[in-house]
Amino acid sequence: MSRLDYGNATLVRIPANLSRHVQSVLNAAAHSVAGLRRLDHITNTLASFHWLRVAERVQFKLATLIYKSLHGLAPQYLVDDLRYVTDIPGRRRLRSASSFQLDVPRTRLVTVGDRIFSGG
Repeated sequence: MSRLDYGNATLVRIPANLSRHVQSVLNAAAHSVAGLRRLDHITNTLASFHWLRVAERVQFKLATLIYKSLHGLAPQYLVDDLRYVTDIPGRRRLRSASSFQLDVPRTRLVTVGDRIFSGG
């Protein structure tokens, strides 16, 4: 499972057809572990193993990364990229400053890493 979860926060906005491929790998692993046949339903098996579906795993991993970054438990390069709107001098008077929103840093190039923290 750690191989499946490695770097999955970069999968935040992948197309559904690619997400289905990753989900099929997860389903195959569950079939193998549980000793199920190919046509057996997998939903209850995933639930009994306490395994999240791929989209849910990605969201959980992203939430965990952000939590760790905000509390100084993540690598420094992640900690440095996240800041609250209230910490930006020109934006302290905005209504969003009182809602504990994070600033989304702007980048010039669109890469996989840029999709992780993007809001739009």
